[in-house]
Amino acid sequence: MVPQKTLGALVMSGRFYGVGVGPGDPQLLTLQALKVLQESQVIAAPRTKGENTMALDIVSQVVDLRDKEIVWLDFAMKRDPKARASSQKNNTELLLAPLRQGKSVAMLSIGDASTFSNVSYFIDAVKEDGHEVVIVAGITAFSAAAAKWQVSLTARDEPLTIIPAGATDLDEVLALKGSKILMKPTMPVEKLIASLERAGVLEETRLAERITWPEERTLDSMKGVTEELGYFTTLFVPAKEKEI
Repeated sequence: MVPQKTLGALVMSGRFYGVGVGPGDPQLLTLQALKVLQESQVIAAPRTKGENTMALDIVSQVVDLRDKEIVWLDFAMKRDPKARASSQKNNTELLLAPLRQGKSVAMLSIGDASTFSNVSYFIDAVKEDGHEVVIVAGITAFSAAAAKWQVSLTARDEPLTIIPAGATDLDEVLALKGSKILMKPTMPVEKLIASLERAGVLEETRLAERITWPEERTLDSMKGVTEELGYFTTLFVPAKEKEI
């Protein structure tokens, strides 16, 4: 902790960690992540509607949380800009409070803390408030899925495109050269299947849902899939053979 002078008063400056906790299996926590979590005084845990606390569930299996201060960060999952802005403002204050007391705060992030992570929303505010920021890398769901399938996500000079499916023009993305990773497919499954069919990649597109969790589901093909996909779903669209 580093003392700072603010408006004539002495305040403490804590250290903020953004910690990727991997896709689900606690064995996929890195040694650096484990050390940071064991030593941090405060654990900031994302929580969504329905009391979804996946990140903390992972950590609680390998880190003793009895003496930790848990700060719950409630995120608005809907696209309403006002709701999201209000959520971010409230969560920023929750993070800054212990940092201003000189405490170390570790914010958890499913997968990697730099890939579609809520951690990114707070880095600037934490720095502007005078606190050090450290990002701890984690294993992504698509890396874990590739290991499960024993496939290479990309090779040689082949590009790899990673997008949040549902937040962009999927037909346009599927037309790009190289392999694609489609994360968080929030669009209706009929629309997703139609796009994959138009691109001619339906049969070879693989699915991984809640990868490395006990209830994980993996499919080697999206052909025949009709049920809506969960938020923690990753799709892998391999490059067409003529592109390799």
